[in-house]
Amino acid sequence: MLAATQARERLLADNAKKKAQISELQSFVSRFSANASKSRQATSRAKTN
Repeated sequence: MLAATQARERLLADNAKKKAQISELQSFVSRFSANASKSRQATSRAKTN
């Protein structure tokens, strides 16, 4: 029972971390997609996810 609880907590933490990374990536892409110097980097990051 303890192992299952720990596994669930780990999954929840991983999901929260992934959501934060996705949010950060979306923010980056939306900020820099129109910027000439960062457009290629923003497009590349959008493709990786």
